Amino acid sequence: MALGKVSVNNLNLGQGAVTEVERYFLFIGPGSKSQGQLVPLNTESDLDVQLGIPPSDLKTQVKVAGLNGGDRWACLAAPLSGQMTWQDALTKAQQQGYSVEAVVITTPVTTAAELEAMNEAAVAIGNTYGRRVFVLAAVAGIDAATQTWSDYLTASKAIVEGLAAPRVLAVPQLHGNDLGVLAGRLANAAVSIADSPMRVATGALLGLGETALAQHEAADLATAFGDGERLGRGLGAGAGKRIGHRPAGPARPAGVASAAMVTS
Repeated sequence: MALGKVSVNNLNLGQGAVTEVERYFLFIGPGSKSQGQLVPLNTESDLDVQLGIPPSDLKTQVKVAGLNGGDRWACLAAPLSGQMTWQDALTKAQQQGYSVEAVVITTPVTTAAELEAMNEAAVAIGNTYGRRVFVLAAVAGIDAATQTWSDYLTASKAIVEGLAAPRVLAVPQLHGNDLGVLAGRLANAAVSIADSPMRVATGALLGLGETALAQHEAADLATAFGDGERLGRGLGAGAGKRIGHRPAGPARPAGVASAAMVTS
């Protein structure tokens, strides 16, 4: 008679409270649901249920952060209403005892004064609560309809030039979700503290959005594509047969991580 056998599996389902500060980020930005609340999220969270069905930049950044954050990723989200500010959400999180390593603010900054205010808030949290945090701040990506790369670089540089804000990292949204990608990479528990999101050893970037073309690049691409079409039709007519062609879109450089401007 065969003997019975018992197998016991001890599974970490990530259902307990977050007990460490490292790799736990607070995302702050306008949202359509749970406004004014602090919403704990992890890899199993339904963002449509927690943050609302309508698209929002907050949900976009949180989603791609979870994609890059690994299987142990978790965060805290603070959806804002039209009357609330990131300062309100940050203060509420501290008063309710949430300790986070970083604060991710999804509304793009436009002035150095905004970055300076974020740096001062990070310093104040250390002085008041003894919690050391840094801030990831979004900078709007290039406006492909009106800006050249030279225009964009000049405008972006003006935001950080001459500013001393060591607790703030300004992240240009060149792909629309660079902020979330970077936040997820920094929160990935599988990566050592000595690694960097820019190193290929960390793995490929996941969910990075499309690269926006500058005004002159889009025009050059359209001209080149139009010339290629005309050339293809001419060759096809001369050879007495149709030559098929496939439009070529702009290539994205392989292994390029999200760009970031570090204020110092």
